[in-house]
Amino acid sequence: MDVAIAIGSPPKEHQFDLVSVDGMLVGECKNHSWREGGKVPSGKMQGTNEAVLYLAFLPAEVVRFVVMRRDVHPRRSETLADYYYRTYKHLLGGTLIFEIDTETRTLREIAA
Repeated sequence: MDVAIAIGSPPKEHQFDLVSVDGMLVGECKNHSWREGGKVPSGKMQGTNEAVLYLAFLPAEVVRFVVMRRDVHPRRSETLADYYYRTYKHLLGGTLIFEIDTETRTLREIAA
């Protein structure tokens, strides 16, 4: 369920996908996959960057994260979440990236 939190100046409400009861954990969910032939879904990556930007407006004490569905490249062993982290980690500023495997029902933190 989306939860609205005011961000920015002047404040404007943004609907976040995941918010803990105390508001100290806030996240966004992304269900993206590699494009046909293993091409990067560039527009989807920009949407993820937008989510990271919104999360950056939250207070520093809030744990901010993005959860991405596990999708393995058809010719390489790299997942889309690994690719996103490798390519855009300079923009994260403390936002965590997690990958959820819907088949094994496991969660993995993406880190260097």
